[in-house]
Formats: sequence, structure tokens, C-alpha cells
Amino acid sequence: MGTEVEVQGSGFAKTANTVLFAPKDGMAGYIADLKSSDGENLKFMVPEGLNLCPPNAAELGIPCPEAYPPVTAGDYIVTVQNSAGESNAAAFTVTGE
Repeated sequence: MGTEVEVQGSGFAKTANTVLFAPKDGMAGYIADLKSSDGENLKFMVPEGLNLCPPNAAELGIPCPEAYPPVTAGDYIVTVQNSAGESNAAAFTVTGE
């Protein structure tokens, strides 16, 4: 964990991109407030634990769990969300340290 990942594609916003990082058999964690300088590349760090609280939870009045399930070795699905919508899903494998 803590490894930097770069996603390449198109349609990323300059600011306010969110990566959904989800184990194939669990709830998605959110990695929010990511920037893309060119709209085609987006970098994020593999988190130690999954933040289960959506970025706009406070404004929607959604209570957030205080648990951060650990990110462990295994297969994950990654998508990017921003004001334009959600990207296609990509498979991602986290390996052991």
C-alpha cells in the first residue's frame, strides 16, 4: 500500500475527480479530490484502508461509517467519477508488500 498509480484515459476533470477503489467482493472506498493537469492522466496512492464515505456525504446528509477496512492483497475494480460521470471499470491487483 502507499504505491502511486497512474490511470490513463480521457475526460478527467482538472479538479474534483474521485477514484472508487473496490474489492471484487466488497464495498468501494473513495479516494477524493484528485487533480488531472491534462484531462488524460490521473494519479492516486493505493490507500492503507478504504474510506467508505462518499465525497459529498456531508452535503447530502449521509452518515459515514468510521471504519476503514484495510486494503489487502487481491483483486480490485477501479473507476473514476467526476462531474461528467463515471469511467469504465478497470481491473487492478494489489500485491503483498
